[in-house]
Amino acid sequence: MKWFDFNDPAFLTFFWVVVSFSVFLLFIVITFILSAKKDKKYAERLKAEATTLRIYIIDPKNNSVIYFNRSNLKNKRQTDMNSFYTHFHANDIDKIKSWIIAICTDYTTAEKYIEADVLFDYGRSTYFSLLKLNKYDPNKGIIHLESFVLKYITPNNYTDKKKNKALHTGVVKRSTMESLVLKEKSLKGFTFAIRFYYIRQKVLSNDKIERYMIVTLKNVIYPFASNPRVARQIIDDGENELLLFDLRISTRDEAMVLATSIAHSIKKCIGVNGFSDSINFSIGVVENAQYYQDFDSMVLKAQEACISAQHHGQEILLYQKQAAPLVEIDRYRDEVEKLMHPSGIRYLFRPIFDVYKKQTLGYFQYVKAYDSPFASFTEMSKYAAKVGMSKQFFATVARYVIPKFASERQDPSLRLFMLVSLQDIDHMKEILSQIPQVKVIKLVLVFEEQEINENAADLHLLNNSLKNLRSDNFELAMLMKDKNLLLDPTVYFNFDYFVAGSMMIGEIKKNNRIRLSIHSLIESLLKYHRPIIATDLEGWQAIELIIKSGVSIVSSETISPSNDMLLPINKKKIDKLVAMDDSYHTGGWKRHGPKG
Repeated sequence: MKWFDFNDPAFLTFFWVVVSFSVFLLFIVITFILSAKKDKKYAERLKAEATTLRIYIIDPKNNSVIYFNRSNLKNKRQTDMNSFYTHFHANDIDKIKSWIIAICTDYTTAEKYIEADVLFDYGRSTYFSLLKLNKYDPNKGIIHLESFVLKYITPNNYTDKKKNKALHTGVVKRSTMESLVLKEKSLKGFTFAIRFYYIRQKVLSNDKIERYMIVTLKNVIYPFASNPRVARQIIDDGENELLLFDLRISTRDEAMVLATSIAHSIKKCIGVNGFSDSINFSIGVVENAQYYQDFDSMVLKAQEACISAQHHGQEILLYQKQAAPLVEIDRYRDEVEKLMHPSGIRYLFRPIFDVYKKQTLGYFQYVKAYDSPFASFTEMSKYAAKVGMSKQFFATVARYVIPKFASERQDPSLRLFMLVSLQDIDHMKEILSQIPQVKVIKLVLVFEEQEINENAADLHLLNNSLKNLRSDNFELAMLMKDKNLLLDPTVYFNFDYFVAGSMMIGEIKKNNRIRLSIHSLIESLLKYHRPIIATDLEGWQAIELIIKSGVSIVSSETISPSNDMLLPINKKKIDKLVAMDDSYHTGGWKRHGPKG
C-alpha cells in the first residue's frame, strides 16, 4: 500500500475507513457533550425548582421581617410586620397573626403548616400557599418560615369573575364528565387514573404534612388540563387520586406519551421535595373505545390498572380488555388482610360543630391506609367484599373506633359518625351487638349515596334494611357527593342526617350561579326535615358562604384538623363561627337541629 496515493485501492479503502471512524467518533463526542449539557441543564432546573420558595425571617420583638427567594439569596428585602401581613389575602391575615402569636407562646404545640393565599402583582393575582414553620429560636424570639406557592391549586379565597363558554377544561364534577363522555360520538379518548399511596406509616404522623404532599403532587398534574386548546378534564374527589380525561387523542402511543409526561412531572416533584421515602404513585390508562360511553367502566378499569401497576412495581399500565383479571383475587385478599394488621390503618377523628346551637355535635371518623392501593374507605370495603372478608374488615374497624370514642369523648351527648358500607348491612347488627360500648354511645352510621345508587337494585329490600337499623336505635347519615339527588325519594326519609361532601359543595366559592344551585339543593333536602352537615370545606370563605346558604352544621380541616384523638375545637375558632352565623342569620332559612 502506498501512502497518500489515492489511485491505490488499498490506501483509498483505508482512507475511507479512517474518515468514517473519525466522523463516527466525532458524532459520539458531540452527542456526549450535548447529553452532558442537557443533564446539567436538567439538574440546574431541578435545583432551581427545589429552591423557588420564599423564606421569611421574622423578629416580632423588633418589628422586623427579612424575606427572600431561596433561588436568589443575595436579593434580601426587609420590611415591618404590618407590611409582611399585606403579602397575604385579607381573609387570611388574622389567621397568620394568630399563628405567629401561637409560635411565640409555645412553638412546640403550634401548627407546623398552615394554608394561606398570597398576593402577587400588587394584589392583582392570588395564589394558594402552604406556610411551614421551619425553625424558632425561643431565646431571640426569631421565627423562620417557608412559603410554598402552588399556583395550580385553587386559592381558598378564589372568585371566578369570568364566564367560560368553551368546552369544559380543568377540574370538573363527575356528572359533568359523564355528560361529556355521552356527547362524544367518536371512538377517541383515554381515561387516566393517577393514584398516590404512602410507603411508610411515619409519614402520616402529621396530617398537615400529608396535606402538603398531596396538594404539591396534584399541583404538577393540574397544568396538563389547564390549557383550553387541549380540552382535558380532571376529577378530584379530595382523596389521593386524580382522574384525567382526554377525549381527543386517538392512539395508544399518544396516550402513553401523555402518561409518561405526567409520570416524569410527578417523579421530578417527588425528587425535588424529598418525598421519595414517603410516597409513590401509579398511573392506569384505559382506551375509552373499549367501553364505549360506559363511564363507570372506564373509571373502574383505570383504577384497577393503578392497583395492578403498583402490584407489579410499574409506574404506568395500559389496560387491555381481556378475559383474565388485571389482579388475581388472591392479591386483593393479601391487600385486605394487610389493612387488618395493627399498623395497616390509621383511624382519625374530626369534630362537627353546630353553629346555630353553639356546640359540638360529634365527630366524623375516617380511615387511612399505609402502603395500600386502596384510595378510600369505600374502595377498601368493596374489595373486602370481593374476597369474602367484608365482615372481618367491618369488625376490625368497629372494634377499634367505637371503644376509643367511648373512652375519649368529653360529653355523653356527642355522636360518632362512623363510615360504613352497604356491603356490611347484612352483618352490621351482629358485629355491633358484640361491642359493649355501642350501648353507651350515640352511633350514627354513615352510608355513601353513590355506593347505594350503584349497588342497591331492590328498593324494597334497601328500605327495609335501613328501617331495621333505625328500629335498633342507630341513627343513619347519607354522605352525598353530587348536587343531583340520585335515589328514589323514599330512601332519603330513612336517614337522620345529610352530609354534603367536598365534590358537592367544593365549588361554592366560584360564582353566584353555583351558589344558587346549592340553595336549590338545600331546599330540595329541607323537605325531608333532616339536619344538613357540610364537610371538607376549604378555607374560611367557603365556611362563611355555606353558613350564609342556610347550613349551620359544619366540619372542616380549617376549623379543626383530623387527629388520632378526639380533640376539642379551639375557642377562638368557635367564636369566629358563631360570629359568622350572627352576621348572616336572617331567619329566612329553616334550621333543623339534631334529635336529642
